[in-house]
Amino acid sequence: MSRTGRPKIDISGQHFGRWTAIASIGDGWLCRCDCGTEKVVSSSHLRNGRTKSCGCATSELLSQPRTHGKRHTRAWKIWSGIIQRCNNPRHARYADYGGRGIAVCDSWKTFEGFYADMGDPPEGCSIDRIDNELGYCKSNCRWSSKIEQARNTRTNRIFEINGVSKSLAEWCEIYGVIYTTAHSRVSRGWSIERALGVTA
Repeated sequence: MSRTGRPKIDISGQHFGRWTAIASIGDGWLCRCDCGTEKVVSSSHLRNGRTKSCGCATSELLSQPRTHGKRHTRAWKIWSGIIQRCNNPRHARYADYGGRGIAVCDSWKTFEGFYADMGDPPEGCSIDRIDNELGYCKSNCRWSSKIEQARNTRTNRIFEINGVSKSLAEWCEIYGVIYTTAHSRVSRGWSIERALGVTA
């Protein structure tokens, strides 16, 4: 019986990604990863796919034979970051990416596949997903500047000035105010006009 009072479903022997459920422990399951690592994992994380391995899958992707000669380029570092936050439960941003179902398409699980689609990032740009609810693939990604990415964030806020509605990033661009400065000001309760220095 789980803490919620509902009978606990027996999933022993079932596979969830690289995990195999071995024994019920509290509200979780003792699981063995294909690499041999054993760990107690939340039942809900197993069922909803939030965790698929102990992290070894990410390590294997990043340790692929590198014949492309781009190990120290920005493109490789950006690709590596994508793989980490979508596949490594220990990554600081995993909850915002892999933890909520954001995945990497099969062809981008190798750097060569990613680079064939995206090439080198333009100066001042990084990877940006067009639809923030979908994963990383050629059709949903583009190179964007920080301002463009700020406009596209899930938490973007819309403000109205003189009857016109725009995102905070767009207003900052128009009035020449640093985005982080304006964001800090409105977070402290300033009006959008005061945060941007708009005069009547």
